[in-house]
Amino acid sequence: MGSKVAYSLDAQSMSVKAVPVTEHALNLGQDKMQFVIVNGHAFAENLEKTKRTETGEIVMDVSDYSNLWLVSDDGTRARPLLDSAGYEALKKRIAQDNLNKGEDKLFLVWGYNPHPVNGGKQIAYSSNKNLIPLDKDDYSVYVVNTDGTNERILLDAQKYGGLRIVGTANEMVMAHSPKNHSLIVGNVVTGATKDLLIEGWPEAVSPDGTYVFFRKMEDNYIKQNDLWILNLKTGVESKVTGMPQGYFYNAPGEWSPDGTRYAFYANGQNNVNDKKMYRDNNLLVLVDTVASHVK
Repeated sequence: MGSKVAYSLDAQSMSVKAVPVTEHALNLGQDKMQFVIVNGHAFAENLEKTKRTETGEIVMDVSDYSNLWLVSDDGTRARPLLDSAGYEALKKRIAQDNLNKGEDKLFLVWGYNPHPVNGGKQIAYSSNKNLIPLDKDDYSVYVVNTDGTNERILLDAQKYGGLRIVGTANEMVMAHSPKNHSLIVGNVVTGATKDLLIEGWPEAVSPDGTYVFFRKMEDNYIKQNDLWILNLKTGVESKVTGMPQGYFYNAPGEWSPDGTRYAFYANGQNNVNDKKMYRDNNLLVLVDTVASHVK
């Protein structure tokens, strides 16, 4: 346990004030996770992993993907989320089946990449536990209540191929399918699904679930500068215009709370320092998602 000071910025007044911060560690399975406590609320050391449920708990995966964990809002307690019955037996079976397979070995992932959904009442997550017994390593999307009940497959990799969760909004889970590079949308309440052929690599979903920011693909390669916005309400795809010349999309960014702006860092395409082996001259790009234009 340690004590430090952080600084908060008031976005309206642009004033800065010091905030007392303490650090706390919790054991989640075999992992020891660090948390920062600010005003009585815990935050994961990696802020991207601070995903909260309806009750304020933080949902996290661990390094061996043997379960998902829920950490109390104050960071003092943790509990496993998923029913682990059958985990050890399946893990042992996979290990025996993998003997002498070298780099082709399969690894059991019971729970990975959790996302709160439906107001934080449920958790969507990835797992290969339904297909790994069939010697397949594709990930399906599961959903489970925050008390661990009603666990079920929402999007099955047997139908869509291996799935990657892109994000959640309201009752919807959005995932990328490698089949034709579609966006698959699943409703955790009704179970309804939609398969949207975007021929692209989705990067981010707006907080209200209206917009998806994605990059087009060609011959299974991502086109770095081919940026698009999909309006999920209308189904209309709009190409992002006004991207600064010589720059390309670098990494996922942040949405404005109302979803009308998306900011990310772009890298200079032709500005490479060969000696230091990194791209420099990063540029912060702000996209008006309604107009699909860089501001």
